[in-house]
Order: sequence, then C-alpha cells, then structure tokens
Amino acid sequence: ARARDEEATRAFEPLDRWSKTELVDLLDPAISDAVVQASPVRRATPEGVARNAAIVLGNRGDASAKPALKAASRTHPSSVVRDAAAWAAARLGT
Repeated sequence: ARARDEEATRAFEPLDRWSKTELVDLLDPAISDAVVQASPVRRATPEGVARNAAIVLGNRGDASAKPALKAASRTHPSSVVRDAAAWAAARLGT
C-alpha cells in the first residue's frame, strides 16, 4: 500500500521541465512552447504562458528581469506578450 501511495504522490510532482525553467526563460517563444508541450498547461498556449510570466515578473519587482522584459517588449512575435513585457519593464522602473 505504501508503494502505491508514493506512486500516486509522484504523479502530482512538477515535471522536470517546470522545475528547471526560470520564469524569465518563459519569455522566449521556443522555451515557452517546449515547456507546455504534452502538458495540461498547453491550453494556456505558449503565448499565454509568456504573457503571464511577464505579468508575474512585473509584479514581483525583481529588477534583474528588466533586460529580458525589455528584449521581449521589442522582439517577441506576439503583440500580446510585447505589451505585457513593456508594462512589466515600466513597472520595474528605469
């Protein structure tokens, strides 16, 4: 019974790709797409994951994310992500 309980618990542990991915990395379209593949998070779409990552980074107030946010605000293929990244970078100040 104990082995079955441990196996059931492992089913709810985060996938390695989530535990090894930094939030700022999700601004990269290739990374956000790879992370959500074959995952229930896929319904959020890679664009949605990147947008949400930008919003969280802006709300966290960690200035170390500002270069990645500025880059995403200029170069991300999605205007939704570019807008969220610009908002987050502005929220972090100059």
